[in-house]
Amino acid sequence: MDAISVWEPWGHIALELGGADVAVIDTPKLYSQTFNLLVSNEYRLAQTRKSIAVLGALDEAIQFIKKNPDEAKRILARDVGIDLETVKAAWSTYQFELTLQQSLLTTVQGQARWARREGHVGSALAEPEFLNFIDSSLLRKIKPNAVDFVYP
Repeated sequence: MDAISVWEPWGHIALELGGADVAVIDTPKLYSQTFNLLVSNEYRLAQTRKSIAVLGALDEAIQFIKKNPDEAKRILARDVGIDLETVKAAWSTYQFELTLQQSLLTTVQGQARWARREGHVGSALAEPEFLNFIDSSLLRKIKPNAVDFVYP
């Protein structure tokens, strides 16, 4: 028995090519991929309106995806250059949300501990206070309920 862990469209392609010999093992929440938006503090302070506009545009795009899933699937297939059936097969695994969650902090803290344990970071270097690098103020302005951090 062999196993693979792949991103789409390769999972769908493996299923198509493998026929009855290929099966999907459903493991919800085993892996979660996020995309984080980052700007320097200098940029955030100088370009607050632009930063808020980007967040607003992302939120509008997410609302469009939720209200028009069939059209969103067609757009994705066209723009990425994959067939619509592949997009449809993977669609249920995606969650489109604009959020800032406590889990981000937990993840970067865990990565910092791993880096120290594996010798990628010297033991004399103190672990950063990651909350000093995360600013939820702009997201809170346009979507207050999207932030579940317990700090201001």
